[in-house]
Amino acid sequence: KRLMSVDEPALSESNLADAEQWADHPLAHFLAAAWRNTVRSFSRQRAHYETLSEVDGVFRELIEHASESSERLAGSMLIRTHGSLLAASSLALSGQVAESYAMMRNSLRSALHGVFLAGDAERQRIWVARADDDQAAERMRVTFGNGPMLRHLRELDTATAGIYERLQQRTIDR
Repeated sequence: KRLMSVDEPALSESNLADAEQWADHPLAHFLAAAWRNTVRSFSRQRAHYETLSEVDGVFRELIEHASESSERLAGSMLIRTHGSLLAASSLALSGQVAESYAMMRNSLRSALHGVFLAGDAERQRIWVARADDDQAAERMRVTFGNGPMLRHLRELDTATAGIYERLQQRTIDR
């Protein structure tokens, strides 16, 4: 499947007339400005873009290999983490830096969920059943509270837990 390039028209000629009615709409102007800012960010912040591209590449490799794993739920959290990181990056590159922090916080939280879910059948069962009823929802809230998940991460790797906590705090403070 071929992806559309960034300079390729997104609309066929038959749809162009329909799209022209939106050309003067404030939302269209906002989205066009966001795209222009993103393109400017690519050229002005080349080193940052290259680093972001490397991180994206690592995520894509991890996701590809996760499809071969029996850890499907943790793998889905990996996909959510990557998606939130891409959304945060898109917001930041387009000039919406403050708004990007909420998505980065979501990315961190999804990653922590994935680590907490991996290899634990009981936690996976609680997560999957969270919408079954009020008791299941409460069990999920207690089990997946920040305290238990962070303790688990500390048990796995204290250095990574410290990094997580600093990044999490930065997304809250900003």
